[in-house]
Amino acid sequence: AAQPGAVHQPAAVPSFGLASPGAATPAGSAPGDMSQQQQPKPKMDPASFPNPISFLQLSAPDEYNTRQSIAGTPPPFVLSNTRIIDQGCASPRALRMSLYNVPATKDLLNLTGLPMVATLRPLARACEGEMVPSVVDRSAHGPVRCSRCQAYMNAWDVFLDGGRKYRCALCEKVNDTPPECYSPLDANGMRMDALSRPELCRGTVDYIPNASYQLHEPSPIATVFVVDVSAPSVQAGVLQQVITHLKEVLPSLPGRPVAIMTVDSAIHFYTLNANQSEPQMLVVPDVDDVFLPVAAKDMLLVCPEKSAKPLNALFDRLPSMFGNTQDSCCALGSALHAAFFMLKSCNGGRIIAFSRTLPNVGLGALQDRTALGANSKVKETDQMKPQSRWYATFAEQSALAKISIDLFAFGSRSQDLVSFTPMQEMTCGQLYYYPGFYAGAPDGRLQEQFGTDLRHNLTREIGYEGVMRVRTSSGVALAGYEGNHYMSNRTDLELAALNEDTTFLVKMKHEEKLKDGAMVVVQAALLYTTAEGKRRIRVHTIALPVVSKVAAVFRGSDLGAVMHQYAHDALSHLQLSSGSPRDALVNNCIKLLHAYRRHCAAQSSPGQLILPETLKLLPVYLLGLFKHDLFAPGNHITVDQRVYLRQLLRWLDPASLQLMLYPRLIPLHEGSLLDTCPLREDGLAVLAMPEALRLQRDSIRRAGVYLMDAGVEMFVFIGSSATPEQLQLLFVSLPADASQSSPRIALAPPSHSAEAARLHALLRTLRTGGPHSTRPLFPPITVLRGGADSSPQSQHALRRFLSLLIEDRSQDPAFNLSYVNFLCHVHRQIQLKMQ
Repeated sequence: AAQPGAVHQPAAVPSFGLASPGAATPAGSAPGDMSQQQQPKPKMDPASFPNPISFLQLSAPDEYNTRQSIAGTPPPFVLSNTRIIDQGCASPRALRMSLYNVPATKDLLNLTGLPMVATLRPLARACEGEMVPSVVDRSAHGPVRCSRCQAYMNAWDVFLDGGRKYRCALCEKVNDTPPECYSPLDANGMRMDALSRPELCRGTVDYIPNASYQLHEPSPIATVFVVDVSAPSVQAGVLQQVITHLKEVLPSLPGRPVAIMTVDSAIHFYTLNANQSEPQMLVVPDVDDVFLPVAAKDMLLVCPEKSAKPLNALFDRLPSMFGNTQDSCCALGSALHAAFFMLKSCNGGRIIAFSRTLPNVGLGALQDRTALGANSKVKETDQMKPQSRWYATFAEQSALAKISIDLFAFGSRSQDLVSFTPMQEMTCGQLYYYPGFYAGAPDGRLQEQFGTDLRHNLTREIGYEGVMRVRTSSGVALAGYEGNHYMSNRTDLELAALNEDTTFLVKMKHEEKLKDGAMVVVQAALLYTTAEGKRRIRVHTIALPVVSKVAAVFRGSDLGAVMHQYAHDALSHLQLSSGSPRDALVNNCIKLLHAYRRHCAAQSSPGQLILPETLKLLPVYLLGLFKHDLFAPGNHITVDQRVYLRQLLRWLDPASLQLMLYPRLIPLHEGSLLDTCPLREDGLAVLAMPEALRLQRDSIRRAGVYLMDAGVEMFVFIGSSATPEQLQLLFVSLPADASQSSPRIALAPPSHSAEAARLHALLRTLRTGGPHSTRPLFPPITVLRGGADSSPQSQHALRRFLSLLIEDRSQDPAFNLSYVNFLCHVHRQIQLKMQ
């Protein structure tokens, strides 16, 4: 179970072959023309090295039974098209462990260099063909829990004394079985009703609790929409786009109270009582002393279905009310504070803000740092610090009041996103960023992205007033959490709101030596209120074996959770230091692979690089992490983009993270799409993905057309020699743009041709994640033409596309290794340690 590779000395470093702006290019070539820029042949065959493409081509199991975790078998690769069957352990979509064989001691764990963590998505959506969590009604007596550790009854508890007692699987306390839960045991000591009680045969259950689990009568989640109507926002089309999509989505959310606020230099409230035929605007001009002009309930906060008439009238009037505004001020902080007052009376809820203009008046007013000349390289470190503590203080108040804050930020100038991020981090909110957004752009890519993101934000499964605690077996303790949350004590995560995409990293440690062959149980319990106003307890439980052999620990390791930990380690390093986290992560990788080589493959030839079977893709994903824009030095991205990427890595799930670090590269030319993408009967999705290519220049032909899916963004690259006939099938021309040096093109609509229809079916499948996956963000598509356009925008996009060919050498002078050279470096360091 190892991946050999004959590596005796470093290979020749291949040339990246991308001309810098203004630099000379070979005769007959241009930036992006791949055919003219051949790389030197390395001294080994790169095709022999492990890569995600060959890994995914292996026959992944159609199904994964979660009970396999008790045998130390890790789940399939996070990007595998596998259906998960819950047979007593939680689905890896909800609870994925880095180690499915738990080391018996801390020393053994340290020896391997592996992290002991879990990635947790409490409200993860069940995919097609998978069982949704069963609902257990315990409204009469409450869920059965251990009297010592308070763990919930689960499939791994052991029943004794004919079923009258049970031993807790976590702390081993023997408890009395409540009379209402009693069942006799069969000849094997199993409860007779085990298969009919979800909590005894499923790894994930939803409890309906009794009244002791609620502090007040639960109600549907309330949402306040705060819309920036300053002149820059209106002129960019933000107001019109928000209105269009809210008008479309809100009718599909019956029973959930909503309020609409607009803000410029003043705050505008709108009464939308069901008895009104027309909305009434109430203006609060004093943005330094905010108050509510009327009671929130039934006047400002209304149900969309009951107040449809005044709500639609408001949506119809808003564009004309602010269409000719000259007010360039924005009191966003004051408006957020007013929304806070509104939701506090409802015991919590959500604030969703749409901002185009930097808040420059009122509470939390900020200065434009770019106008102050602070956008220099010397001062970039200072720009990564918030201007004001106001938003952090407000975020803490909101978290305690169970109010979550999502921010949709638009614009081309600095938005100072770093000042806003405490609101998302403490209230379990989410940040969206659309740089350069303009609703009149002919390609419509950002408009489509925003509309789809907003719809997903509002229609996905949502909970609020959440409190979550993770419990572990005796001998294992929690060491910390990563992700957007708030903690007022040392044990509970307080979640103002969360959704099906919300992801946490749970860190664990040894407290004492574990018994070889014993079992470690991890249980995550989330008490929350559903969007419809029902109190629920979502419980995830997983059981894992304890081992004392190094080889067994590696055999049970999971790449998805390990890479999730490494990404958070890199983020933590950035927050503590302005330097790159690469050295620390490379050393971790070397330590891990050296431990495997020394203790599991010591007899192998010294000239071979030996990789653990379950972690053989670790080097290539680490390379993708090192080459990510977030960790590259220089000013190739703005400070706001850097802040947004930090937030993105903070909450992405393992599957989305791995797709971002090693994107899919799919050829679209020469009928390849037609040959390998059978359509679903309705023609809206593909039944099988086309074969992807390695992320290297040798994969790209001058006459080809390629789709690159990086999870949160997509590119369509057109080679400089692509035929006009091929282009006419998939693309259409756009109106001329003065900033472009050649005609602009975009993807043709599905009705354009059979090839275009198949391409859109493929895109729809990729963007939704397919039948056995999910996609938290809508990736916009950028169309590129190799060697055809020398405009700064196109050259920037082209360099971004080429930087995602991570197996090639990059232009980053701090880390320009190709995949081959990186493996050689790692192997050389392992050899030195072996000596």
